[in-house]
Amino acid sequence: MTWLSRPLFFTTVLHDIYHTPFDEPSRIEYPKLTRMAKWMYATGWAVSEARERPAIDPGYKFSR
Repeated sequence: MTWLSRPLFFTTVLHDIYHTPFDEPSRIEYPKLTRMAKWMYATGWAVSEARERPAIDPGYKFSR
């Protein structure tokens, strides 16, 4: 896997009914969603414009 194909994961700390039949659009916090979208865009832009590839932490383990 090349460094370009490594996934980048963003989360807003999921709630208990996230992606269940009980999850509803009324739970969306639009100001927070807007901030997250801008942050993800800015991060992607910064990574794409960097002269060096991002450092990868070889010991990182994703957990919830």
